[in-house]
Formats: sequence, structure tokens, C-alpha cells
Amino acid sequence: MLSKLLPAALFVIVVGGIAGAAFYFGRMSKSSPVDTTVNTVSSTPAAKQVSPAQATPTPSPTDTTQSIKTSIPAKKYADLSSVLADSVSITLYATECCGPKTKAETITQLAYLNGATNWSFDQASPIAVKLIAADPTNFKNTVIGTSSNNYAVAFHLNAAAMIDKIFIVADYHLIAP
Repeated sequence: MLSKLLPAALFVIVVGGIAGAAFYFGRMSKSSPVDTTVNTVSSTPAAKQVSPAQATPTPSPTDTTQSIKTSIPAKKYADLSSVLADSVSITLYATECCGPKTKAETITQLAYLNGATNWSFDQASPIAVKLIAADPTNFKNTVIGTSSNNYAVAFHLNAAAMIDKIFIVADYHLIAP
């Protein structure tokens, strides 16, 4: 009987080892992204200049923060389109998702927040302070929102006051118990 179980047990151990190694190396490759940006100099003539009347106004940090504070509780994520950078890095905590996304993809990913209720964007709240202390990489110098049912979101603004990074967690107790 042992000779019949040995091949099955060996198969389970090998498959488990392969799956474990794949998971480990998959996690490792996600945790240290490599910057693949290439800087090039164009030899083409400069683009036609846009007159100030035609240019899209650059938002101020206050404008962007206000857009976040009104759009997120209302679940009108498309309203953030004007304050999103062309590429937004999104992280859904404790998942393999997401990385750099277009504006349209970012708006779709924000639907992850649909289950959140009663948002607060008080940056001095005890929860926001705990999140910054527990995970400064993702929460320091961001616009932090927390919901009454434990969701948290952090929006990082670039130098042009556009949202370039979003960090989402379904239960902030996972980060700041």
C-alpha cells in the first residue's frame, strides 16, 4: 500500500513546491519594479504652440484635493479625469494589482472603492496619522481618505498637482491596527 501512495505523495510535494516557488518569485518581481523609462531627444521640430486661451488649466493642489473630496464620496470617479496624470500607478494593498494605468483604466480601478461609506479626508484624523506612521511610503505627503467601514485611499500629487499614484486598502487595520 505504501508503494501506491508514494507516487501520489511525491506528485503533491513536487506540484506544491513548483506553485510555492512561482508565487515567491512572482511576489519578488512585483515588489521591486524596475524603471524602464527611456529618455530620448527628438530631432523633430517643436510642436505648434497652444495659445493660453486654448491650454488646459493646470490645477492647483487645492483644486485637486477638492476634486478628490467631492468625487470619491459621490462615487463619480470619472470627475477626477481632469486631475489624473496620463499614467497613474495604482496599488491595491495585499493584491497583485495593478501598476501603471491610463486615465480610463484608473477610473475603472477606483470602482474598488464602491463598497466604502462615509468618507473622511481629515488629514489630521487619528486614523490618517496612524497610517502615515505605519506606512510612510504610501501615505506620507498624500491626500488620505478613510471610510467608516475601514477603507483607506491615498492620492499622491505630482509637481503639477496631478494625481500620479493611488494606494487603496480595503481594511486599513491591515496596515495600522
